[in-house]
Amino acid sequence: PLYEESLAVMQEIGYRWAVGYLLNNLALVIRYQGDSETARQMLEESVAVRRALGDKWGIANSLSSLTNLLVHQGEYGGVQEMLDESLRINQELGDKTAIAYCLEDYAGLAAGTGHPRRALRLAGAAAALREDIGGPLPAGEQAALDRTLDPAWQAPLSHEARRTAWESGEAMSMEQAIDEALLNS
Repeated sequence: PLYEESLAVMQEIGYRWAVGYLLNNLALVIRYQGDSETARQMLEESVAVRRALGDKWGIANSLSSLTNLLVHQGEYGGVQEMLDESLRINQELGDKTAIAYCLEDYAGLAAGTGHPRRALRLAGAAAALREDIGGPLPAGEQAALDRTLDPAWQAPLSHEARRTAWESGEAMSMEQAIDEALLNS
């Protein structure tokens, strides 16, 4: 309720930066309450507001929130392009935590579209980056990531092939992982 009240006030006074920010964060709350469709609409609006303002960090953040929602819903159309944009902006800004989130979403996209080795490489790279920056995923987000990666872990690959893919991702530098993520762009 407080987010909704704040959003209404910011819309009324025309403080568009705060509107974009609040739309993103309110969408995350609504998503976790189970209303993914409303969350998606709010995230799309947040991206639009932030684009209109030219807020690079905000654009990258809202695109990341939106792509994460779509990947977790198994909706992959257009996700690659949005992830690419978010990742490039975050790379430019040097936001390693946001880069890790992007890599995890690329991994979920790869797992969901039948590319298990790529999924495990990118997930391994994200895990290594998180370890390097001391920023592990919160337990709930880790559980959600594990669900999106399940198709990769269950793919008809040998244990050795899965382990090799994961470890090759862990061995990548951040720049190598970014190049791997952007490979299909």
